[in-house]
Amino acid sequence: MPGFNYDSSIADLIDKELKKFNDEDMLWIYDKLLIFVDKNQYSFHSETDSLLIGKQINFKFDDFNNIKEITKKIKSRLEKIGEIEEVEYFFKRIQKFNNFDKELFSFLKTNKRLCNFAINFIENNSLENRNNLPEFKFIENNYLYTIYQFTFNEINFNKDSINKVKAIFIDVISKDYHNNSKNFEDEDFLKWAYSYLINKSRDFKRLKYRPSTNSDYYNLIVSFLDYILHFKKDTHYSLTNQLYKAWSQKKFRAADKVKKQYHLPLTKGAKSELKKLSDFKNKTENEILEELIHQMYLKEMCDEDGKLKY
Repeated sequence: MPGFNYDSSIADLIDKELKKFNDEDMLWIYDKLLIFVDKNQYSFHSETDSLLIGKQINFKFDDFNNIKEITKKIKSRLEKIGEIEEVEYFFKRIQKFNNFDKELFSFLKTNKRLCNFAINFIENNSLENRNNLPEFKFIENNYLYTIYQFTFNEINFNKDSINKVKAIFIDVISKDYHNNSKNFEDEDFLKWAYSYLINKSRDFKRLKYRPSTNSDYYNLIVSFLDYILHFKKDTHYSLTNQLYKAWSQKKFRAADKVKKQYHLPLTKGAKSELKKLSDFKNKTENEILEELIHQMYLKEMCDEDGKLKY
């Protein structure tokens, strides 16, 4: 057939043809390929075209971790065909399906936070979930998941829904003070807030995902706050206010302890014993002194119920 150099290897042909597509195309290309090579029948006849109409789901989202893995699988399966003419025929037949709107996803590709909001917005507003209570969902590999759903679930993940997500995110989510606080730049706050939300929110606690890096903590926490801002505004207002108030109090108490450092003129023996107690209890010397003073106060000044006697 014209159009290809038959002296080239099948691998070269595959690389050349795949370069004509974007990363996002690899999902539907792999799906079509699975139909073509079903049951290892590498004979592509015109009757197979009827099977290609529409977008079937012949593999699961969890089958792959990234686009590179899908691309590698495409190459491997095409190379197994072994006939350059049949590989050529495959690429010729799938051209009619090359209508994926790449520009639609340009603003999602580098924004994990936006991808997570898109997933929660679209899935909670889908026909099957519209009458149910909203539920927070967190997908670590969220861009690939969004592309997967857009490719195979056009009823819910379509151009209109993606554009709605973009508008809400720009006009509301990205402008909300609580969800864009400078506290999120603080590593200590992120880890503390994660524990706080687990204790305060059932939606957050039931998640099986466990963050490991600062970026993971940030994406998870902010995505959750974006979700409740849109779906549970009253909860968002009270929870975020409690969150930041509790953090401020924690910092204030820590600062207050630092301000009240006492330097008592202790003997060398007492100082040595205090240090040993501090090391043994894994507490600061000031904390040890506070405990000892409080214990003596209760013993000498209070009754059995802890009430002041004098």
